Amino acid sequence: LATPLTLWIAVAAATAAATHAVWRFLLEPLARRTPTQLDVMVVAQTRRPAVASVFTLVLSLGLRALARSRPDLNETFAWTAINGLVYVATVFAVTQTVYAAVRSAMDWYSGQFGAREAPARSRAQFMELFRKTAKFLFFFVAITIVFDHFGVQITGLLATAGVASVAVAMAAQETLSNMIAGFALIADHPFRPGDRVELANGKMGDVLEVGLRSTKIMAFDGTVIAIPNAEIAKNQIVNLNAPNPTFKIRRQRFSSPRLQNRR
Repeated sequence: LATPLTLWIAVAAATAAATHAVWRFLLEPLARRTPTQLDVMVVAQTRRPAVASVFTLVLSLGLRALARSRPDLNETFAWTAINGLVYVATVFAVTQTVYAAVRSAMDWYSGQFGAREAPARSRAQFMELFRKTAKFLFFFVAITIVFDHFGVQITGLLATAGVASVAVAMAAQETLSNMIAGFALIADHPFRPGDRVELANGKMGDVLEVGLRSTKIMAFDGTVIAIPNAEIAKNQIVNLNAPNPTFKIRRQRFSSPRLQNRR
């Protein structure tokens, strides 16, 4: 057993080394020739987890081949433990590879387009929340797959998690509503930091920041108004800087009949 197992470990290591070479000497140079930085980021961040995925996948195939040639191995605790560890490592390595690709895409989007939609602080808050949410979802699915492989019934766990999620959502309904509205404001960008806006109640000011919970607007008297994002999303907001801030200012300046008569 030791010799065939060692052989398959060597094959897996050689395949992983070949994958590393392909990533470093073929995919990375090709990615640098593309017009977008997204390809470079995806290839760079997925190299290590992809190498680990290839190693564990090849080793898993080798263990299955050995089990078919030696059916008695499946009855030993050591063989079962080795198979289980390799399976868990494979699932998490593949999950890490997919998550690395998704995270690099989010980082690229934040750098390319997010800088024009939100300041650095707000953008960092949103992207960090997106990363944590994506990571939780990916690894929750991975844990579910592992439990299902070992025959662990997770129906009760999922039901408990569902009830807990509903309870948290009910308790934090207003906060979640503001966060979702903040995502919508960032994606739709009806205004940007620095724009002069008129609120539904008639107040005017300059947008300072679109945060996770609220949007901050500086009024003409120097005070800062923090308005929940959900309230902004459901009300009419007039952007006085769109589409041409110079035209808007001139129209407001000379719209008064008294000023026109003086001219």
